[in-house]
Amino acid sequence: MRYEAAKLYTMPFGKHEGMSLEAILDEDPKYIRWLMEEDMRFYENDMQEAFAVFAADPTTVEDVEDVEDVEDVEDVEDVEDVEDA
Repeated sequence: MRYEAAKLYTMPFGKHEGMSLEAILDEDPKYIRWLMEEDMRFYENDMQEAFAVFAADPTTVEDVEDVEDVEDVEDVEDVEDVEDA
């Protein structure tokens, strides 16, 4: 998957459901940083692939470098639901 496709990947769950990774990065970089620290094995393969490409891009990394304290992301319950599925 190329970066151009990865940044358009639409989140299938959570408070940013239906938004592209690119839009989430613009609106809530703390959420992207939090996802970068999560164990992606529990997510669907297409999400794993899209996020791996997106997160590896230097622009994405630069945008989240200054984000602090990702523990207060409010979407933890939604992710736990996905992991239990």
